[in-house]
Amino acid sequence: MLQRLSALILSTVLYLGVTPASATVTLSVPNYPTVAQLETGWNNAFIAILTAAHGTAPTITGTTTYQGAGGAIYVVSTFTVGSTTGSILGTAFNPATATSLGNGNYSYAANKGFRCERSDGSCSCTARQAIKPDVIIQECVCDGGSGGCALINIDGQFTGTYDLNPANYSSLPTMN
Repeated sequence: MLQRLSALILSTVLYLGVTPASATVTLSVPNYPTVAQLETGWNNAFIAILTAAHGTAPTITGTTTYQGAGGAIYVVSTFTVGSTTGSILGTAFNPATATSLGNGNYSYAANKGFRCERSDGSCSCTARQAIKPDVIIQECVCDGGSGGCALINIDGQFTGTYDLNPANYSSLPTMN
């Protein structure tokens, strides 16, 4: 009896381990990346996190890299996975936490992001930056649809470091 119970618990744990609710992923971004290389690294991480959350790989349908207030850089991608659509945001550079390497170059440790999603398709999910007195908040703002959208904080699920020169990203569009 004890042997059967142990086998049942082990098989349940193994089954649950197949599709975890969350994942920590390492960003693979080369030092001093082009915009395309930065987006590719973040999209690969986005795909890993969304796959872990949904049990199947998403399709990235669009990616834009934005500059925010104070020199921050954000990678924002839209995705579909099954009947779910949404946006996912990663903080690709935060000047407040980056370590200066000299000559305007920085080393960035990646760990912040949000996703917003809706399964009925009646909602527009857009990643934005809100500026409040003395505080800059990057978030997904989910507009429209009955009942709103799910906003999921994925802080700490991104790991990895890379060096970059924010001056190389000065022509990016500005986040709303």
